[in-house]
This record gives sequence, C-alpha cells and structure tokens, in this order.
Amino acid sequence: MLKVRLSPEFWEAASEAVPTFNEILQNHLNSDVSWLFQQEDPWYDNVNHEWKFQGVYQMLATSRYKLYLQQPPVSNAPWDYDVVFFLPVKNRDLTKAVTRRKLDEEIVVLIPEKVLPQPKPDPTAAELAFVIRTSKYKPLAGYLKAPINLAWRKIKQGRQVKRIFWEDDVIFYLTIDPNAVKVSTVEDAGNLNGALEDVGAGRVINDPYELRKIREMAAKYGDTPNEAPPKTV
Repeated sequence: MLKVRLSPEFWEAASEAVPTFNEILQNHLNSDVSWLFQQEDPWYDNVNHEWKFQGVYQMLATSRYKLYLQQPPVSNAPWDYDVVFFLPVKNRDLTKAVTRRKLDEEIVVLIPEKVLPQPKPDPTAAELAFVIRTSKYKPLAGYLKAPINLAWRKIKQGRQVKRIFWEDDVIFYLTIDPNAVKVSTVEDAGNLNGALEDVGAGRVINDPYELRKIREMAAKYGDTPNEAPPKTV
C-alpha cells in the first residue's frame, strides 16, 4: 500500500474548489495505471535557444496527471509522500525518467487534518534566512517554481520579512511577528531548502555567523516586500 498525503497548502486550495478532491484523486489513481518515478524536468534556455534539464523530482503519474511529491515534513510519518503540486500530462512531454516502477499496490490519499495536527510554533526558529539565486530562478518554468512558491507561502506565515540585494542574489531575512497567532517552523524552513536546492535556485541559511551578518545587513539595508520572492526578484 502506498500512502500519499495532500500537503496542507495543496489541500486548502483543492478542497475549496472541490470538497471531495481527495476521494476523486484516490479513485483515479487506483482505476488508472500509476507509476512512481524520478524525473528530470526541462526549462528553456532563452540565451542558447535550447531545452535543458535541471533538478530531479519524485513523481506519481497516471495517463492523465503528474503529481509532484516531497518527503514528509516529520520523521516516522504514517504516510510515504506529500503531494505538493500536480499537472496534466501533455502529449509532448519533455521530461526524462531517471527511475520508475509500475504500482500494483493500492494507493491511499490522505488529508492533513486526519493524519497529523498542525505543528506548534518552534521557539528555535526565532529568525530564518534564505538566498534566491536570481540567475538560476528566473529561467525556471512556472511548474518548477510552484514547489518554491508553496514553501514560501508556508514559511512567511507569522513572519516579518526583510529583503537584501546582494550582488546578483537576493537574501530574505524573516523574524517572528509579535502579533502572529501561528508562526512557521524550522520544518517549514527545511521544506523550502529542499525546494530551492532541487533546482539549484538557492538555499536556507543556518550558519550562526551568516545569520548574524544578515541580521546586521537587514537592519541597515533591508526593505520590506509584501509579495513572494518570485514576484520581487
């Protein structure tokens, strides 16, 4: 049996449009032929006018849809993967399968509130920082940016954000909003780090020395954007 959970962000959007989305998806996955595989996704290099492949993704696919998967955000989770995004399969698919296997077992689709309560604010995440490499991020196709956008929406929850332009990159420094009811955690930072590193577009900064320098730079030079990183860099 393969158990996949709809990530909280994905489930929030999907259930608002279709309240029984998880049941519909589960029926589809078990009625069609499903494949679990890793793939390289393409992006178009406008400078050299050619398709390139960057980043390996865990996928679950049928003849109609591709589901982007991530490892669960907690250890020893009672499910195998989080579904963070999905796309319809196109006739001309440029993706490259790295490994794949046909699924013969039953696939169960879980929703967040039936699996695990939402994490409480983590006091060790008083400050967070990450860097976006704009030269790597900007050429990415929209569906490659989607996991980063989802992770960004989660990590900025209950946070005050300052942005620092550093050479060709952009650094984001996040601190806890004292008026926030719910605040993102270090687990959310880990999800963002994975999304960025998967496509080589940046990383979360954890080193205490780097964080101290970024804190000082944010106080002197930081501005306060209201949108997600993809819309500001």
